[in-house]
Amino acid sequence: MAETTDIKTSLMAAKVDIDGLFGPGYAKATPALVGAYLRAAAIHEIDKTLVEGIDHLVKISGKFNLLKRLF
Repeated sequence: MAETTDIKTSLMAAKVDIDGLFGPGYAKATPALVGAYLRAAAIHEIDKTLVEGIDHLVKISGKFNLLKRLF
């Protein structure tokens, strides 16, 4: 149930952040904002993962170019 824990953690973070910005109870009163917050956070995580993957591919491709130059 790790995913459930992650979701609960994300929901609590959204509540804390939104209530911190707009005042206590604002997150509960505006569930659409909580949903938008969670979607934005998910997109941000996907973006970070893609950038890390591209960085790894660039490093790997550089090693192949080095091997081509040696042989």
